[in-house]
Amino acid sequence: MNNELKNFLISTYNVEKHTTKEWEEIQMLHNVRFPSDYIEFIDCYGLGAIDDFLWIYSPWSNNKYLNFFKSGKSALEAYEACKNEFPNEFPFLSYPKLEGLLPFGATDNGDNFYWLNTSENPDLWKIIIYKDRSEEYLEYNLSLTEFLVSFFKGKVQCDILPEEWQEETQIMFTPYIEE
Repeated sequence: MNNELKNFLISTYNVEKHTTKEWEEIQMLHNVRFPSDYIEFIDCYGLGAIDDFLWIYSPWSNNKYLNFFKSGKSALEAYEACKNEFPNEFPFLSYPKLEGLLPFGATDNGDNFYWLNTSENPDLWKIIIYKDRSEEYLEYNLSLTEFLVSFFKGKVQCDILPEEWQEETQIMFTPYIEE
């Protein structure tokens, strides 16, 4: 994982790290591949939100709104409905197809974060962010952690995320504790 992220994104919660075997099994069970920095992010931070705003889904969550597979399925169904109605405004396919979207997070405002499957190697995937209730999207040729660090440093612009994050030296990651 991008070690610079740990300088910006602070968590005081100890997370249970999953074994390589557990990650391989869950990917095989759901016919999905994850970028390596996402796996490291989840193993480092767990389930929760960046500054109580940007939620990164976890395959290990029991919460249907935060579970990678359940939330991802809902996000893709909503995307497909928009694509069927407005095909020119929603140009992407759905994962696992090449050039297909795979949801991995969302904001409290309803903006959706996706990986764009551009390669057999998930570490080379792009990030697509769709603004809520809009056909407008942003595209970044960065991994999840590269995107976050670049945004925190002010090297990339993303009007979906809070501008004040670029003025902060540290941002809290708030864990979501499941009962």
